[in-house]
Amino acid sequence: MDQQYIASPNILKRQLIGDGSPFAVAEAYKAARTNLMFMRSGDGCQKIVITSPLVGEGKSINCINIGIALAQSGQRVLIVDADMRRSVVRRVFSEGTGDGLSELLAGVVDRGKLNDFIIRTDRENLSILPAGHMPPNPAELLASKQMGDLLGVLSARYDYILIDTPPVSVVTDAVVLSRIADGFLLVVRSGHTPIDSLKDSVSQLERVGANIIGFLFNDVNAKSSYRKYGKRGEYIYYGHYDNGKGGAGQSKERAKNGTGQRGKSIDGHEQTQ
Repeated sequence: MDQQYIASPNILKRQLIGDGSPFAVAEAYKAARTNLMFMRSGDGCQKIVITSPLVGEGKSINCINIGIALAQSGQRVLIVDADMRRSVVRRVFSEGTGDGLSELLAGVVDRGKLNDFIIRTDRENLSILPAGHMPPNPAELLASKQMGDLLGVLSARYDYILIDTPPVSVVTDAVVLSRIADGFLLVVRSGHTPIDSLKDSVSQLERVGANIIGFLFNDVNAKSSYRKYGKRGEYIYYGHYDNGKGGAGQSKERAKNGTGQRGKSIDGHEQTQ
């Protein structure tokens, strides 16, 4: 995969939300948190896959920031780093021995010592399960009975489990989780994500019956909307996806059919790749 998108840990950590975050950024994540909490299906733990069509769209940082936002409201949150091919979560939270999800699923470590692999972060109510070392068969491990059993155990401990996976249009890792995830959230980067790639990702998820609960529009220029605050104009925007399973709001036609042409990004700009 293209290494140009792998930022240094210090750069990644500066993108995490906190007390010093720009107003627009903080408010956008709060809005996303509110939408997710209103869309809960039942009283149990919500298992949400956060992914994107392509590499470099900000899915991992958005996954972490949504986790932080939920944790700030008192929710018990676990981020499962299921991007065993190219972990970003591990670069942000560098603690741990290196073992994690891949070793637990492959059975090369004692699953009875699950607590040894869960890392409590410096953010209250937020923990992570690292990806572990890259295995030869990530998709097969995620599709295994062991993955379902593991999430079953973890669901009794947390209110939200956010699962960071590789991009949908690159490998099948995210798609195989459709049978055990409560919902999928797609991160789309303004000026970067081609409409064709987004349409393909939505189609792949729909074919396996995945519950697409919404989109996060990342790197949106909202400078004019927030000019009076004097803050930077890059933030996320949360949009619903109406797939007939209870979602409401934004029409799925924009994602499925688009209005741009081949070679255009999701906001209609020409691609400059």
